[in-house]
Amino acid sequence: MRRWIALCSVAFLLGGCFVLDEIDAGQEILKQHAPKDAAEAEEDPSGKDSPGFLDRAKRFWAGLRSDKQGRTGGRANDSPPPHPDNTLVRCDVQGRLEFTRKFTCQRKGGKVLGPMHTSKR
Repeated sequence: MRRWIALCSVAFLLGGCFVLDEIDAGQEILKQHAPKDAAEAEEDPSGKDSPGFLDRAKRFWAGLRSDKQGRTGGRANDSPPPHPDNTLVRCDVQGRLEFTRKFTCQRKGGKVLGPMHTSKR
């Protein structure tokens, strides 16, 4: 019985080696079919950061420091204000009830059923 357990454990461990060999063979095939630029970059890591990376990192951290209220990075909100008639409505789209904006409902070809909130408090 001990021999059987030893034989099974050796077979189990050797099966793992087979899997690792197959993974290594697959990596070699991927390297053969990879673009030349990616292969050169992987084989020759210079250890230096690209010149643009440090500049981008400095701008990123400067933007976080300059705008402590929000996460816009110092950029202003340039989008126009929303249209006052584009309110939340109940919309019937092909027999389905959806809660969307009025213009979105009309664009989908739905029928506006009324405002989203109908309860009176």
